[in-house]
Amino acid sequence: MSSSLVVSTGPNCRGFTGEFTSVATREAVPKAVLRRRLLLVLFALGANMGIKRVAVTGKHGESEAVLRRVRHLFVNRTNLRAALVRLVNVTFAARDAAWWGEGTACASDSKKFGSWSSNFMTEWHQRYRGPGVMIYWHVEKKSLCVYSQLKSCSASEVAAMIEGVLRHCTDVEIDRQYTDTHGASIVGFAFAHMLGFNLLPRPKNVGSARQAGIDEGNATFETTAPAWDTFDAAKLPDHRFAALDENGAVLGWIAATKVSDRCAYTGVVEHSVYVHPATRGRGVASALLKALIESTEAAGIWTIQSGIFPENTASLAVHQRAGFRIIGTRERIGRHHDTWRDVLLIERRSPAIA
Repeated sequence: MSSSLVVSTGPNCRGFTGEFTSVATREAVPKAVLRRRLLLVLFALGANMGIKRVAVTGKHGESEAVLRRVRHLFVNRTNLRAALVRLVNVTFAARDAAWWGEGTACASDSKKFGSWSSNFMTEWHQRYRGPGVMIYWHVEKKSLCVYSQLKSCSASEVAAMIEGVLRHCTDVEIDRQYTDTHGASIVGFAFAHMLGFNLLPRPKNVGSARQAGIDEGNATFETTAPAWDTFDAAKLPDHRFAALDENGAVLGWIAATKVSDRCAYTGVVEHSVYVHPATRGRGVASALLKALIESTEAAGIWTIQSGIFPENTASLAVHQRAGFRIIGTRERIGRHHDTWRDVLLIERRSPAIA
């Protein structure tokens, strides 16, 4: 809140305190005086100092009784929400889209805060191993919080995620919602589809599916799965998909990378697909390839290519059923565990793009 107050005193947000209307029938305090008192009260609440300490600190000349009256008459949930919405919208309006982008993506997550048992919402929860409450945040792409909720620790994060997308009340148009596995479920995907936004979970065990494939010896030249930051930086954000079970565990994933920065190859990507060995034979790889093909064709990408070890016959068969063809063999292209390995170069040329 204290950082918000700094912004609120700027010339583009003079109406910030104007959102705090009185619950009384009339108020005779001059606007400049009321504005100063409101900022002091908001600072006391936002900085967790309390009105009493703010009243005796500084040379503002306002008594504790006066500030408490302002708190009682002007500061409530409706006014706070309206003021914060105004602050967020002014921030969006001041941004240069060339630098910041349009800001149509949002991410959400929860954080547990310890609280006294006298708080009606306090719960002891196994996940947090202590009493407290849960705050669920929605933060748009460039780290501006657009919605927050106070919840009990056992509250549904899926419901909190959907509520934030629908009720944030700001000017941002959210078309993509990133969440962790606690905010993703079959129900969540269904509601996201009906409500017209894409739910994009951040599964925590993506690396385990890849490592399981690596350990079998016929998936890749790599011997260990990369760290998430390395993986995330290399893959195209609009062409990555994960298959999850009903508990949010990763069954498999697929992702694509650019093959070149040259403009002639803008429609060519290289993909990787991994399915956990325990979930093979359930159509996971086929479903992931179908999702990748649909997303790349919609983006105007005409060729998907990859390399497969000849010994990986199951992967080769799945790709051929999806329309891939072998275009050559790169003989003894690399060493894997001190052995020279061949790689089959496969590709799928989109029939939808001339």
